[in-house]
Amino acid sequence: MNKAHQLVLLPEDFFEEAEGFRLTEKGFGKVAHQKRGDLKRYAEGLAGTHWADDIVQNVLIKLLRQDFKIASAGAVMVWMFRVAHNEAFDILRKQARVASPDLIVDTPVMPEADRWETRQRIDRILAQLAPQEKACFHMIHQGYSYKEVGESLSVTEDYVAVIVCRARKKLVTQTI
Repeated sequence: MNKAHQLVLLPEDFFEEAEGFRLTEKGFGKVAHQKRGDLKRYAEGLAGTHWADDIVQNVLIKLLRQDFKIASAGAVMVWMFRVAHNEAFDILRKQARVASPDLIVDTPVMPEADRWETRQRIDRILAQLAPQEKACFHMIHQGYSYKEVGESLSVTEDYVAVIVCRARKKLVTQTI
């Protein structure tokens, strides 16, 4: 995994409770500092720029109360992306923009693109992808491994590879 995307937590960033491990104040600060940007980009890809800050805020609030079975950075990171995924769909459902959690809103992948036509073309191509394919592409584009994407979306690493392969084939046929 790309070093920039690793979450670094030490054993002293957790304290033990009856139900498991919880982040200390210092540990929570590390997580918020290190992963806020990644979570925001992921949320933007799912629900759009307007809702990204709300989603990240909700994830961080829930993180304050969350108990983990093991005291590891990997468990925290997977949990955060799964919660961000669920929060995005909750917001979209409330806004009646999607009918089910299997549908994903089409948002520009490159909002910083200089040319409006380029963004429109990319949006049209990505509209051909299934929701799960889009979610995998967003996370892989951010530098996460197939294993981490699989854990976040509750599928196996091999199935992520299948999803990405199918999505690439669709994208290649759309761009030719």
